[in-house]
Amino acid sequence: MLVEIGPHTINTDHIVSIESPAGSEDQWIVTLVTGKSVTVDAGGFYPDSLCGVVVPAPPGLVLVEGFMPGEGEANQSVRYRHTPVIAFRVTIATDAPTPISLPLDDGVRALVALLVSIERNPSGPAADAFRAAIRRRGQNLVDTLGPASLAKALACIRAGDRERANDREAVITAAWTGLVA
Repeated sequence: MLVEIGPHTINTDHIVSIESPAGSEDQWIVTLVTGKSVTVDAGGFYPDSLCGVVVPAPPGLVLVEGFMPGEGEANQSVRYRHTPVIAFRVTIATDAPTPISLPLDDGVRALVALLVSIERNPSGPAADAFRAAIRRRGQNLVDTLGPASLAKALACIRAGDRERANDREAVITAAWTGLVA
């Protein structure tokens, strides 16, 4: 299972131990099976939240969260975020099962694969289909993770290949035009 701890996504199968450094309440040292240790900011993370049982979710289950308009957003309607749920974590630390969803990285990997396909064949029906798929992926990010996920995905793609960053950003920007009002 993948968990996000601060800016890190860590596979729990690879964790040997999690310790709090002496005198620190806002950091954790995560030791992996490779022997590497990663120091992460707690950011509301508590190791006991990893304990318990993981129960698979029924296929196609989506968590829908509603967000009321805040101050200064009187003309806005309720916003909804749809998050695909793949499992639930049941622990003694919480009163209810915690939904587990796929991290953004899976979506970014899919976008990069589409971009690479466009780079190999920049014109024609196949390239048009790849661009349409990039738009659908962008819409899916907005629907499931909110509009801010587009910027996060684009930043990940730019950081992944700095030589092609500007060209890739141009393709994505064209495909995602109009997704966020």
